[in-house]
Amino acid sequence: LNDSLERLLNRGTVDTRSGQLMAFFSQLNFTELITGKGFFASYSKGGYTSSYLDNQWLYLFWWGGLIPVLTYFYLSALLPIKLILRGKMDYETQVECFVLILWVLALGGLAIYSTMSVDFFFFIISILQGRVLFKYSLNSK
Repeated sequence: LNDSLERLLNRGTVDTRSGQLMAFFSQLNFTELITGKGFFASYSKGGYTSSYLDNQWLYLFWWGGLIPVLTYFYLSALLPIKLILRGKMDYETQVECFVLILWVLALGGLAIYSTMSVDFFFFIISILQGRVLFKYSLNSK
């Protein structure tokens, strides 16, 4: 219990990501950021080569470029927010929008470990994005 409490307190007070982000941004090529550097993109940090970032939005931007980030952000954040602001949603749609907004925050680094991957949870998130897009398109007619 003491170890868990100490880790929780350190999570909120110890800066573990600034060094990673500073190393990443110091080696960033702006053109490759817009077009995407590709699946095998990497940067050096402390003598080691890394191809991973904690912030999955930056990671997608770096790996795939501007178009995938805008598309994914639209499906994950903007559509749920638009539906919420419209109101008159059934309970199921409210839950789907809430889960997608939590997913957006998790990918921004607010979760302990979240990543865009081929895990089952990510498959469920993709289904939720499709359902929210479908419900948004039904309501926009």
